[in-house]
Amino acid sequence: MQRKSSAWMPIVVIGSSILLGGWFLQEGADRDQNVYSQLRLVQEVIDYVSQEYVESVDESELYESAIDGVLEQLGDPNSSFIAREEWEDFAIRTTEGQYGGVGLEVLERDGYVTVISPMPGGPGLRAGIRSGDQFYEIDGQLAQGWEVDRAVDALRGPAGESVEVKMLRQGVEEPISFTLTREVIRVRSVPFTLTLDDGIGYVPLQRFNNTSTEELRRAIDGLVADGIRSLILDVRGNPGGLLEEGIGISDLFLDQGDVIVETRGRGRGQTQTYSASTADAYP
Repeated sequence: MQRKSSAWMPIVVIGSSILLGGWFLQEGADRDQNVYSQLRLVQEVIDYVSQEYVESVDESELYESAIDGVLEQLGDPNSSFIAREEWEDFAIRTTEGQYGGVGLEVLERDGYVTVISPMPGGPGLRAGIRSGDQFYEIDGQLAQGWEVDRAVDALRGPAGESVEVKMLRQGVEEPISFTLTREVIRVRSVPFTLTLDDGIGYVPLQRFNNTSTEELRRAIDGLVADGIRSLILDVRGNPGGLLEEGIGISDLFLDQGDVIVETRGRGRGQTQTYSASTADAYP
């Protein structure tokens, strides 16, 4: 009996796989169905998998996977889907350019959300938080093992409200307590500039939001007034952003009429060529 049972189990699994595969093939055989039928087919597949698959499957994850699959088929790295929970961060980095928070740039390091740099003039810097400090508690909750997004959500909020944090600091045995009052934090594209040796100017451009072109122009004008003769424009780590700001920044360095970028699409007005509209401001 024991040997018979062992032999039977793989047969059930294999048989189920063939049956399931046959159902998919039969339902998807007609390639000339209209759009409505295709959408209904996708829904039927998702319903079937979520109800009948041997293990429990999160239906919302199936939909997300389907969306990712559609976009992946395009083979275009510039086409992506922004989920609702990601939209706030995207809007802050591009169109809005500000949020209620404590002014700390963070990432995950050694199991803790770690401060990379406090923003100049922000609540975190004024309270005494330093680069390298790690979040031990946020509003009474142990923060070890938190993902960065969870910590960012906890630290953001309406300006004027406070958040209690405890930080681990190298060389200090006990966590340090801070009370941070949230303020309107403006996301800058150019956080600072430097004049290096031999008349070289340095400008980090961290994003393309709705103030990037003007920020960069002011930054370079300030360096030129200091006597720079050449410029390093550092875009490492820049995730991108608004197309019009990328065009505006390119226009600062190109001769009038030089082609900057072309966008392509099938809709009316989606295929356009953008060229420098003025003489280069910085030859």
